[in-house]
Amino acid sequence: PGIGEEVGQELESGTTAMGGADQKDGRVNINIAGEAELQTLTGIGPAKAAAIIDYREKNGPFQAIEDLKLISGIGEKSFEKLKEQIKVK
Repeated sequence: PGIGEEVGQELESGTTAMGGADQKDGRVNINIAGEAELQTLTGIGPAKAAAIIDYREKNGPFQAIEDLKLISGIGEKSFEKLKEQIKVK
């Protein structure tokens, strides 16, 4: 940060300067994360990241992290690996 700027200063949307990742808990907010940030999650590649964003654009924000299982290719096993890394706000 520059002089007079605070580390992790919140942006108008309520997210931190890191995008969808909250510096406090390190989890990714799947409602605001971009494709590159989603790909940092276990088992999420370009196709699944795009599918998450597409779902979000068509259906609105996820109401609960379990809604991620509505995405094609993300079943119970994938969700179990992801649940500690994600959140919704």
